[in-house]
Amino acid sequence: MLSSFLFAHGSAASENKAAVCEFHNHGDLKKDKTGPCQYSSDKEEIKIKLSNGEVLRFVEERKRKGHYIDQDGNRLDVKKNNDYTLTYRWKNQRLVVMLAER
Repeated sequence: MLSSFLFAHGSAASENKAAVCEFHNHGDLKKDKTGPCQYSSDKEEIKIKLSNGEVLRFVEERKRKGHYIDQDGNRLDVKKNNDYTLTYRWKNQRLVVMLAER
């Protein structure tokens, strides 16, 4: 499974946004990894670039709106908490992306 971070919904044109990413394994109270990341999304894909250079890519499932598949074929759900915070949830992991307000 992924041990890193992802992206959120956006417009047709992709735009990089500064963000802070928090990665959690389910059941853990503390964050496993926290740090700056770059978020971008377009009509077809969400990308998150972590500070270690790793890039996560997500595409929406065709049959299930709001449900995504990562680059490894794992399903995940995306929840928009507010205009600036997105939560990506896998079976055993969770990524919280906090976008910089503009």
